[in-house]
Amino acid sequence: MLEGHVKLALDGKFLTGGIDEQIDLIELAWPACPGGDDLDGVGLWFLTTAPAGVVWITTDGQQVWT
Repeated sequence: MLEGHVKLALDGKFLTGGIDEQIDLIELAWPACPGGDDLDGVGLWFLTTAPAGVVWITTDGQQVWT
C-alpha cells in the first residue's frame, strides 16, 4: 500500500482515509478466533466477509480487482 501496488476498495470505490485507518478497518472486522464458518471453511474470509477487497495495481497502472 505504501508503494501504491495495493489499494482497498468496496463496491467499486477505493477506500478513503489513510493507510492506517484502512488497515484498522480490516483488523476490527477480522474474527478474533476464526472458525470454519468465519473463514468460509476454506479461508475465503477476505472474499466473503471483509469490509473491503484488494485491488492490485500493476507496474503499468492497470487495476486488478479481486
